[in-house]
Amino acid sequence: MKASAFSFSDTNGFTLIEIIVTLTLSSVLAIIIILFMEAGLKRSVEPVVAMQEAFALNSIVENINADYRKLLLTSSTPLAELKTYIENGNDPNRASSAGTTYYGTYQYTIKFITFDTAQKENASPCTTNCNILKAAISKGDHTLKTLFTK
Repeated sequence: MKASAFSFSDTNGFTLIEIIVTLTLSSVLAIIIILFMEAGLKRSVEPVVAMQEAFALNSIVENINADYRKLLLTSSTPLAELKTYIENGNDPNRASSAGTTYYGTYQYTIKFITFDTAQKENASPCTTNCNILKAAISKGDHTLKTLFTK
């Protein structure tokens, strides 16, 4: 038997069709993996940002607490002054210049409160003889609520 110039009797290699199918499948799988990993990488920063916001909020509340402890020693109306500090965003004695907030940027809800006999917060805010100041300080998606008492 004589072999022609165009026929191959060696079966140890890959055909062109097999190589094309393999490359096509591997490229499709690579694209799927890249798209999956890209979404994961974009969302991987969310916990870091949330932690940074939580630490910043904690720092703001710590500064407010430190100022309140100081006001307890120096002021005759520490709760009223603290309420002013929180509403203004700074301690006027420590701010470096006008408009610079000592505590940082935040949102707040602040009011004087009282409790009823069942130890639940009264719906109406306190107007006379108020000894409890409730402050809810928010930054981003995080909120810290704290009570200041005389």
